[in-house]
Amino acid sequence: MTMNDMTKHQPTTEVENLRQRIAELHDLDEKRFADLNLASEQLRITIEAGNSRSIIKERVLSAENEKTRTVEISAKTISRLGESSQQIEKIISVIKDIADQTNLNVAWYQL
Repeated sequence: MTMNDMTKHQPTTEVENLRQRIAELHDLDEKRFADLNLASEQLRITIEAGNSRSIIKERVLSAENEKTRTVEISAKTISRLGESSQQIEKIISVIKDIADQTNLNVAWYQL
């Protein structure tokens, strides 16, 4: 090969080298783009999971608050039942006293 032939082939070789390097960079960019898309999707899933956790946390807190209110209402109801029970016991005692007195009166009149 003559010197002239070498200079003719040299630009072709440089162009081929540039084309190959451009193709390599293109492939690298495609891989980076795919990696970026994957990372973006993973971030979206993570954010959605975080939002779901927040919703679940709010529901759990709401349920806990409702449970607390129910326990408070139940405690008040039980307290009122206790008071009513005491009042009923007093009424029964008065009725029993009246019945005893009536029985004594009947027994007295029968004598």
